[in-house]
Amino acid sequence: MTRPSTHILRLLRWGRILARHGALRGIERDPNTPPAVQRLCRIARAGTFQPAQPDYAGAFQAIGPAAIKLGQTLATRPDIVGEAAAENLLLLQDSLPPVSFALIRREIETSFGKPLEALFASIGDAARALRLVPLPGAPPGQARHLYCNRSVPAEVLEQLDRVLLER
Repeated sequence: MTRPSTHILRLLRWGRILARHGALRGIERDPNTPPAVQRLCRIARAGTFQPAQPDYAGAFQAIGPAAIKLGQTLATRPDIVGEAAAENLLLLQDSLPPVSFALIRREIETSFGKPLEALFASIGDAARALRLVPLPGAPPGQARHLYCNRSVPAEVLEQLDRVLLER
């Protein structure tokens, strides 16, 4: 189980990333934002060099796959985030670099302590070319499919999902 301090540190890191990309500027300037939150935004951006225009897509990419998915969802809602932010977040829909299969393979093998071939009967021709097959409707370069022809315990697959989402 993860300790609360781990979550707090992760949130602080995310706030710093958002601040470096200028993504907290709107929250900080909004008159409806509580003073305590405005203070946190000022603390997060202390000492950062922010771009003239906020780079929401870059910030969400730097945070990771869960933030990318959130950004993709927000890109479809300009009524919530505004036109400029939604346009920037659209970059998360189709402009993501692919994740190298070597990185995914190393993560899987490190997490499970076994070679990938011991967990999966076939990784598919696309994976042999150092790429995994994208899942339909998934963000390019993020969600991939491993072909399982053998019975793999459900807890192994769940752990694999967690490992890939954390990266």
